[in-house]
Amino acid sequence: MRDGLREAAANADTAFESAREAASAAGAEANAAKKDYRAEERRRTEEIRPQPLVELRSLDPEALAAVVPRAEADILEQEAIAEREKSAARRTRQEAEGYRQTAEMCANSAANIGGVLGSDSVPTERIELPHEDQVAALVTATVAALNHARNAVSEAHKAVYESYDEIRKFTNSGAFRELESERVVAMHLSANDPLAAAANAERTAGLIDDRLKTIEHDLSRLDEDLDACVAELGRLLRTAQHILLRMVRDGHIPDHVPRFGGQPVFHMSANLSRVAAGQRMEILRRYVTDLAQDDRTPETGQDIAAELVERMTAALGRDSLGIRLLKPKGEGDTEHMPIDRVSVSGGELLTAAMMIYLVLARLRAEAMHGGAGEGGILIMDNPLGKANKALLLKTQIGLADAMGIQLFYTTGVQDTNALAEFENIVRLRRAGQSRGSRRIHVEVEAMRAHIDKRAAEDAASPPAAAE
Repeated sequence: MRDGLREAAANADTAFESAREAASAAGAEANAAKKDYRAEERRRTEEIRPQPLVELRSLDPEALAAVVPRAEADILEQEAIAEREKSAARRTRQEAEGYRQTAEMCANSAANIGGVLGSDSVPTERIELPHEDQVAALVTATVAALNHARNAVSEAHKAVYESYDEIRKFTNSGAFRELESERVVAMHLSANDPLAAAANAERTAGLIDDRLKTIEHDLSRLDEDLDACVAELGRLLRTAQHILLRMVRDGHIPDHVPRFGGQPVFHMSANLSRVAAGQRMEILRRYVTDLAQDDRTPETGQDIAAELVERMTAALGRDSLGIRLLKPKGEGDTEHMPIDRVSVSGGELLTAAMMIYLVLARLRAEAMHGGAGEGGILIMDNPLGKANKALLLKTQIGLADAMGIQLFYTTGVQDTNALAEFENIVRLRRAGQSRGSRRIHVEVEAMRAHIDKRAAEDAASPPAAAE
């Protein structure tokens, strides 16, 4: 369609030039005809001069009879000359009127063509002036070219309307209007129809140019922001890896604990440091991109670290880190079992859960305080109901001491062998209640000596079965 419009514009421009030349020639001929008429009028005036008047009353009849025929002949000749001049004047006037009409028609056609083509029409080579009998054909061709151009313009207008409808649908969409910085452009476009928008194209283009510059600036900073984000995620990932390595390296049962002494609480088969630096950076970049596309923000840094570790593990072709937990079997078996498939029960399961907590609590305390420090307190509600074997208790207490965590056990079990594993033993006993404040008074009694005595007595008797 664009090629056809260009061809129609070129034809119309050529016809316009021809019509303009024809109009100019018609005007020139009209002026020449006027000049010829005036020259002929002056010549006739000079050529035909009236005879001097004769006093007819002074003439005798014979002389008068001789003058009258000549006067009648002169009158007839002057009338004939006047008639010829009038005929010539009418013809010249008709020709001039024809030239004027032709010139006016060409001028109108030229104006119509100029209005269609505008000021940006492509100039063409000058052509020779057409003959008078060719002007009508040229005008017809010009009108045909003009109609063709109008049809092309109509098609172009239709395409503009369709295209503009698509633009307005996009700018009126909720997603576009949610962008705070794009509301001005959207309102400006939606407030105009295509022709009005075309009239305001310069302003619209200015708004769009401003937005493009802003977007280009934001895009230029996007890479910097992405690099900064990736660098921060890299530091978080290194911290997570360091914690995992510390968990494996420092989470050991103290040497003085029977059977389990010196054993690591965790084993880990995956080695995240094997992920190449370039691959690691690509994984981090992809992680940021996925968060942006999903419009998702993890709630905590721990969640981010866990997801990054999961992606790094997948990069190694693994589905897990291969973490294995020490199996605290009462017989002292030091087998490590997959942490997601713990197969012990009772006191061993409780001890396994405590080992996980004690190591992780120590790492958490160091992360919070920036170095070594107290790991906090762990209060256990009657664990002796399940774990009363001395070996399991020694393991729990020894690992807690190594991790810097204070253990508090509450129990009503009267198992002196189990209680003897603790350094400090107190008994809380209700002593009464205040009548005024209704407060309950509790007596505290040190039981270490009593438990030692009871343990010695129990050692002298056959041991009772324990879980």
